[in-house]
Amino acid sequence: MVLYRRSRVYRNHLVGIEKHYDVSNEFYELFLDREFMFYSFGDFLRAGETLEEAQENKATFIAGLIDPHPGEVILEIGCGWGAMMKKIARMTNDTDNLVGYTLSREQVDFVRETLGFRVEFKDAIACEYPKEHFDKIYSIGTMEHVRTHQLEMFSRKLRDALKPGGRIVHHFFCKSTPGTVPTILPGFEVFPGSELAALEEHLRVFDKVGVRIVHHSIHDYRPTLEAWFNRLAENQERAIELVGVRTVNHYLAYLANAWRVFDDRDLIPMRVALEKTN
Repeated sequence: MVLYRRSRVYRNHLVGIEKHYDVSNEFYELFLDREFMFYSFGDFLRAGETLEEAQENKATFIAGLIDPHPGEVILEIGCGWGAMMKKIARMTNDTDNLVGYTLSREQVDFVRETLGFRVEFKDAIACEYPKEHFDKIYSIGTMEHVRTHQLEMFSRKLRDALKPGGRIVHHFFCKSTPGTVPTILPGFEVFPGSELAALEEHLRVFDKVGVRIVHHSIHDYRPTLEAWFNRLAENQERAIELVGVRTVNHYLAYLANAWRVFDDRDLIPMRVALEKTN
């Protein structure tokens, strides 16, 4: 019975993720940055920086952690609208060895048609990976969707999929402590079945599966959430035409509530780089 409930919640969670990102590409264009359409926190390094500059800063930071080179087989888990794939392709001039997974059919079509990259509609948690196939694996805003009881299984899959000396980079947020239960009620409706793990749970799993932490940094999600909220509010009329007033109000409430939770430090945004130890 427990397994049944778990599988049902997981299926609902996967459907929720797909529905969330398939709302409308044009809707997301109204409030995300115009260059990358990153749907995760950027790096506002100086006063007065635009959302576009902050997301460029983020892309540069993550690219430095990935350290991509031509000829390396590189996988992005949860590739979104191809933002980071675009950054890496510019650095390596190699698209043949670059692949992305996503649970959004709208994103698959967008990336294939607009950018021409190889993207697959795939459940990255449940799927099987080829052994020692990838030089680099990275995710941006994906680990939030890996439920606590799946962390070890998923992390072990990624480790086994790496070539010796390979690297994993994760950009995500998590609970600050196991006892913290953040209240982002609109968020849990947007992503049904969400279950965030705590920082110490991630660190324990990384150690257990045999990957070494070579970078760990804490960041600030609040400026990005504020920028998204303001842009969506400014483009409210067009947003309502696209998705309806209920969905627009839902997103505005979600973004505002998320800002509060990050301000309270119930959730912490971070980046980690991991290397295969044997």
